[in-house]
Amino acid sequence: MNAERQSATMPNSVARTGAASALAGIDRALPLAHTALASVLEGLAALREPLLYHPVPGNAGDSAINAATYQLFDRFGLAFEVVGDDVEAATTRGRVVVCSGGGNLVPFYSDMRHFVARHHAGCRQLVLLPATMRGHEDLLGALGQHVTLLCRDRPSFEHVRKHAPNARVEASHDVALHLNVEALRTKARQQFLPLVSSPAQARRNLRRRWRALRYDQRNVSNPGELFAFRTDVEGLPGRALNEANLDVSVEFVSDDMSPALTLEATWRMLAFLDRYPTVHTDRLHVAILSALLGKEVRMHDNSYGKNRVVYEQSLRDAFPRVTPMWAEAKA
Repeated sequence: MNAERQSATMPNSVARTGAASALAGIDRALPLAHTALASVLEGLAALREPLLYHPVPGNAGDSAINAATYQLFDRFGLAFEVVGDDVEAATTRGRVVVCSGGGNLVPFYSDMRHFVARHHAGCRQLVLLPATMRGHEDLLGALGQHVTLLCRDRPSFEHVRKHAPNARVEASHDVALHLNVEALRTKARQQFLPLVSSPAQARRNLRRRWRALRYDQRNVSNPGELFAFRTDVEGLPGRALNEANLDVSVEFVSDDMSPALTLEATWRMLAFLDRYPTVHTDRLHVAILSALLGKEVRMHDNSYGKNRVVYEQSLRDAFPRVTPMWAEAKA
């Protein structure tokens, strides 16, 4: 193992963050200073060259990750070009490539694996922002010293440290936990129409509003509470869902992960979540955004334990209004 390239243990500064700061209005975002993520972004900024950014396709939770990422790029003065799955290897050769964080580098999905496998050897630097990582041992073992992997939970950190001995491996928080909600709202209000955002988005936003009204009509027995559970492969098998359940991350999905559409999708999802004092969910980023809004969150685990370990690393001490429900499920 290249010991100089990897941290030996999970840093305490990452696992236990303390109280949130007050940067703009009520800002509950986790502090960024003295984190591995800040160090990586500072290093990229010092290169003084445009980077290529690959945001993996996904749901509205991924939009929130990318909206927060674009805020950080702006904060660190990083010029970038967004590239998709189909970008040619010749385009990334010799360039600095940054990939979005999230939960795609696990056995359920293949998008990030295919991108990294195709491009890592030719890049001058490749950075994967804070992610959950499981499996893919062969890919991890092929990564060189020019690759940086940021892990958003302890099992990911230990897995990657074991199987990617030559890469730089660091612990960090999910990028969405650094989202400045008030700054995002201000920017969105300046760019988008109040009800429909834009003519191109009008139909989608009218449909979202109709489904929100339908949710309230079906949830008359639990007013003020949002039930937002997964309806995909990461949902816990056998979990009984409230009849009014609304998979918010699907309802607020955007057409792509461009800066404009991730801003719009995250703004709309925040506005929807803000209607409910209490949120029940197994969607990690519904829980994170609700926590940033100061909601009472009843956080349930997903099918492979992702939410539990991110909670332990980043949410437990910083967000006391987030209550883990896996202990109750065992009782």
